[in-house]
Amino acid sequence: MPWAQLDDHFHDNPKILDTSLPAIGLYAIGLSYCSAHLSDGFIPRVVVSGMRGSVAAARELVAHHFWEPVQGGFRVHDYLQWNKSREQVLAERAAAAERKRMSRRPSGGTPAGVTEMSGTRPPLPPDGLRPSPEPPKPPLAEAAPDETSSRRGSQECPNCRRTFIGPYSEHHCDIQRPTRRPVLGKLLPREAREPPPPEALAELEMLERTRADRQAEAARQMQA
Repeated sequence: MPWAQLDDHFHDNPKILDTSLPAIGLYAIGLSYCSAHLSDGFIPRVVVSGMRGSVAAARELVAHHFWEPVQGGFRVHDYLQWNKSREQVLAERAAAAERKRMSRRPSGGTPAGVTEMSGTRPPLPPDGLRPSPEPPKPPLAEAAPDETSSRRGSQECPNCRRTFIGPYSEHHCDIQRPTRRPVLGKLLPREAREPPPPEALAELEMLERTRADRQAEAARQMQA
């Protein structure tokens, strides 16, 4: 959209101060017309004569050398010196439209195997035969965890002969049968092929005493 240029010191120009307000208004309207119609400063006489009081104002603009009388109307003095010509405006519009069109194009060109027309298949090879798809590769077998490998702080269960980490009361093997009484969230074995080691029995006894002491302390607090 073009804009008409108006000097910042238009208001205090000596020629403007010596011109009547109706003539100044007609001069501003003429600038707007030239910019909108890209007339390079030409104003038809019929445009001026259609405004009330424009005849006297037009004569004053000609007398103060704002306008120049030409065939068919008037021409703004030095219009192209301060405003763009019709050719320049049209060229800038065409360049802006081209930039907008280029910005909408996808970058990188057309991918390989994709034709310009949407929905079409890629062309066949010269022999006319399509390559057979490759058979799917079998999934990689996951290696079983090595439970018998020696680890720091590990022990061997006397029942299942597997190594475990942590207290014996928290270890469970496949041959153990759980009881109905849990101890600290874990199930104790009812039957075992071999008795648990002495340190495991001592640990279980200590856990049982701790549990009994906690229950007794809770009962005393409730009675108090």
